[in-house]
Amino acid sequence: MAYRVGFVYILSNPVMPGLVKVGYTDLLPEDRARKLRSTGVPVHFVVEHRMLTSHPQAVERAAHRILKGVRVSEQREFFATEVSVAVDAVRQAAAEQDGIESWQTSEPVRLSHGDRIALSLRKGQMFAVLPYRATSEIQPPLDLWQAHHDGDVLELMAEDDPRSVSGFSVMDHYGDEDPVPYLNREEDAVNGWLIGKERLSPGQRLLWLDGECNKPATLIGWFEFHAFGQVVCRTWNPQVTDEGWPVSLNHFDIEPTPTMTAVLHKSCRLPRPELSDSARAQALRSADYGTRPQPADHWLTQLQARGRRASSSD
Repeated sequence: MAYRVGFVYILSNPVMPGLVKVGYTDLLPEDRARKLRSTGVPVHFVVEHRMLTSHPQAVERAAHRILKGVRVSEQREFFATEVSVAVDAVRQAAAEQDGIESWQTSEPVRLSHGDRIALSLRKGQMFAVLPYRATSEIQPPLDLWQAHHDGDVLELMAEDDPRSVSGFSVMDHYGDEDPVPYLNREEDAVNGWLIGKERLSPGQRLLWLDGECNKPATLIGWFEFHAFGQVVCRTWNPQVTDEGWPVSLNHFDIEPTPTMTAVLHKSCRLPRPELSDSARAQALRSADYGTRPQPADHWLTQLQARGRRASSSD
């Protein structure tokens, strides 16, 4: 199964004051807005907001449900409301549809070359990076990460070439550079604040835990890399420590619940992933990380020049 990301967008039009359109697309929102231009619309639509999501259709439907009281027509995606209200609805919808509840499976989500995933986080959730074990020896997690604000986003991107991925905490080449700093070709739609950039190797697993829910005691998301992983964390609400340092993904200051701790210990004893021969060879040898950074449109193909990719939109 391939994993891709799309957009949920909010559009306005100067000749339609008081109305916004909320929809989804596999294109850039600007490309979708351009397609909406017709002889019946005298001026172009304006992109007011965009949300990168793993479940664009589901997020769109959830946003429409939240805004149903101000929907102009059931046959149209227009709503009589302020842009800020629509933005709040889209963010709430993304939290519902891209949150940990949507990623709970009995089997791990396996990521291969080209896969892209966006996870919507809640404050206090934790991630554990589990090593690929060459032997049956039990090994502790390689790293622990923490979400610090509701609505932060963790992006998981899988890539065959280790030279394309890099990490900040391990001081790789280009480890502090944002792979996708903008969400449009004009480079003026900023893609949030970068608060974490790490890399994973084939066979490593990422365990996503939430101990604040009522039932069950712990929610679990489970991701398994069958290629090299580029992990990026973003926030739209940056925070600083008492010492004035930015609060990053690696700033871990929570106490896991007993159930979270038990799940983490159990996960360290899981059987090794069943990797292909090539992925297993990559997992067991050292790699030259971060020496060949890729352009933004490599990671987010919607940024490629129009005509280079064929896609559909609603």
